[in-house]
Amino acid sequence: IVVKPRQAYGTTLTQAMFFHDLFHCPNRNALVIANSEDVAQNVLRMFRIFYNSLPDDMRAARPLSRNAQNVFEFEDPHSSREVVITAKKGDVGGKSYTFQALHMTEAADFDQITDPELLWASAMAAIPKGSPIVSKIIESTASGEDSFFAPRAKAAWTGKDPDWKCIFIPWHQVPEYASPIDAGVAFEPTYEEIALMEEYKLTPEQILWRRKVI
Repeated sequence: IVVKPRQAYGTTLTQAMFFHDLFHCPNRNALVIANSEDVAQNVLRMFRIFYNSLPDDMRAARPLSRNAQNVFEFEDPHSSREVVITAKKGDVGGKSYTFQALHMTEAADFDQITDPELLWASAMAAIPKGSPIVSKIIESTASGEDSFFAPRAKAAWTGKDPDWKCIFIPWHQVPEYASPIDAGVAFEPTYEEIALMEEYKLTPEQILWRRKVI
């Protein structure tokens, strides 16, 4: 379970790992559940970029059988595929498949658009229990106390749910989250900002960015 700020590339990294797995390992199925159709299509766009960026000989050795709206699939006999659906559809598509990889993206929004527990039960039913080759990743930008993502992240973080590990990526670890200070302008942090700078080793540029977004 990954708790992250926006633009921390959690979705991109997860999809890169899934693509590597599906490209090299035959007969594996990955399921992606996104919070919106735009995000779902962006995930498939990533897969197409990964595939089209391969050398010609690698693409020739692993041709596609489907590159459709919600499925990216390699030809037989390799036959690995990724199925992408949106949470608002309320249930897991591709029920005829058994999935060895699951990626829930922007899961903090799920309770706004669906019954997340029904979605969760359907997804878990499509994944073999106890398999050592299963990958399950839930990632999201934090969105307050939602009913689905936040409780699972907290349970994983505190160790109450030993089946999951929680990775927390704070905003100040993202290099882009800093604003340049104009030459000749004196930066004067508040007492609160000084305390944050000392506790988290923040730069004035990071504090200025924080000022602009809160």
